[in-house]
Amino acid sequence: FYGDTILIRRRFKIPDHFPIVLYVGRLDIDKNLDVLVQSMPLILKKINCHFVVLGEGKEKTRLEDLIHHLGLQKNVTLINFIPHDDKVLPKIYQMSAVFVNPCPAETQSIVVLESLATGLPVVLANAGALPELAEEGINGFLFKSDDEKDLAKKIVKILQNKILAKRFGQKS
Repeated sequence: FYGDTILIRRRFKIPDHFPIVLYVGRLDIDKNLDVLVQSMPLILKKINCHFVVLGEGKEKTRLEDLIHHLGLQKNVTLINFIPHDDKVLPKIYQMSAVFVNPCPAETQSIVVLESLATGLPVVLANAGALPELAEEGINGFLFKSDDEKDLAKKIVKILQNKILAKRFGQKS
């Protein structure tokens, strides 16, 4: 697996030696990705990490512009959609440290289920069906929808505490 991780990081130009905060899904307005991007500078003030945003959608150009405006180009890797039957996708989940989903209107989140099946701690919006997938303080955290400060605080808490992250991952 270690060799796969190196190859995947090189293929997608993901820097080595930084934990990965992962989002997988559509890049559309309803996914609330602005909250994730706006949380990134707050997270980076506390801990070095790298963000991988995997997906396609109508908001991709606007997200790229926001990432550029905030000076986050070195800290974020945008990856186009990878089909679920591609063997690379599970490896991207496996090499990540935490999965985040800021969408306040999820009804059924396959990507969250995939992240849980991989054993990732999760930080999810406390809205829609997401609270049914994350048990607060058991396998991750729920954050106040539209609150980038709360999202940042909870991601940092997981990234700074390897014992907590491991426990959350095992519960996932």
